[in-house]
Amino acid sequence: MNLVLMGPPGSGKGTQAVQLAAALGCAHLSTGALLRAEITAGTPLGDAVASVVSAGELIPDELVNELVLPRARAAAAAAGYLLDGYPRSLPQARALLDTDIPPDRVIALDAPAPVLMERMLHRARVEGRTDDTPEVIEHRLRVFAESTQPVLDLFAERGLLCTVPAAGAPDTVASSILDQLPRKDRLR
Repeated sequence: MNLVLMGPPGSGKGTQAVQLAAALGCAHLSTGALLRAEITAGTPLGDAVASVVSAGELIPDELVNELVLPRARAAAAAAGYLLDGYPRSLPQARALLDTDIPPDRVIALDAPAPVLMERMLHRARVEGRTDDTPEVIEHRLRVFAESTQPVLDLFAERGLLCTVPAAGAPDTVASSILDQLPRKDRLR
């Protein structure tokens, strides 16, 4: 199964993606983790995006597509993919939909802004992430709303989108997500 997991920062995409990928037997591809790995490794791509990431801005579409699509294609050829943090813009969504490996389902996680802020500030303290300050978090939430909502609308038009409340406990959210998948894809 090819699955896209979307939601604003702090909605639990990473937490849910790890559980879902294991339950479905597919590859978890986290754009954030892939970008952080490129930055840490000091690759040309990592050097090009480091300041953009720390400011909470979106990486140029061409660079993100170059990072994600080959990995998604390889995963789809195996047991499928679960994309976490991609696509975030209409050009990225169209690029994915125009491939031979489009998503079977898009799950949008939805949680109120105060819950998102609290989660990200907690994550910043626990993980020592300097990119999760209140100002950057507020900016990321605005960027998400402005740039990603049209992506959700596109997936809804294609009949691929399911929205799941994400303010609850992780196991409850995971169960709600699995309920949105065809039965044959839930058990591997």
